[in-house]
Amino acid sequence: MDIFSRLSDLLKSNLNDLIDRAEDPEKMVRQIIADMQNELNKSVQNYGKIKSECILNEKKYQDALKNSHQWEEKAKNALLQGDRYLAGQAVMKKVQSDEEAVSYKELLDNLKVKEETMKAQVETLRLKIEEAKSRQEILIVRKKMADTQKRLSEISGNLDSVKENTASVTEEENALKKELSSKVSSELARLMSEMNIDDSGEE
Repeated sequence: MDIFSRLSDLLKSNLNDLIDRAEDPEKMVRQIIADMQNELNKSVQNYGKIKSECILNEKKYQDALKNSHQWEEKAKNALLQGDRYLAGQAVMKKVQSDEEAVSYKELLDNLKVKEETMKAQVETLRLKIEEAKSRQEILIVRKKMADTQKRLSEISGNLDSVKENTASVTEEENALKKELSSKVSSELARLMSEMNIDDSGEE
């Protein structure tokens, strides 16, 4: 099941409300954690790439500034030596280096914005995953408590059943004893009558 259609949905979602409304909260929280972990892995990779690009473009920008400064010094030295042609060539190189520096600076600024955005996204995902894992632990504890309560209820029910069966057996035994005693008394009275023996024991 596709829980989140976009990463932005995932980041903005109230996980507790989402889980509480789910038909199967445990299944939902497991899926959420899996989805977010997958997105986190992608985000970390993208963050690493952008950070590498920032470092590379920072170097290119600094190199362009350095080259501009060097060509400017060469132009000045050429003018001091009266070599206008060489000075003009050096100025052209300086201008090219300045243009490269501007280009690299613009690219670097954009990359830094993306880097900060991706960094915030990674941190948000990590917090969301921790939140989901905490909720998962709560659900696990609740399930264990419910299972324990269910087992206790079953045990209690079995004990009640044993007590009822024991009581029933006792009543049956008493009834049998009474019936047997009655039969014995009747049979004894019959024999005594046949033998002309009264209750006092005299013939």
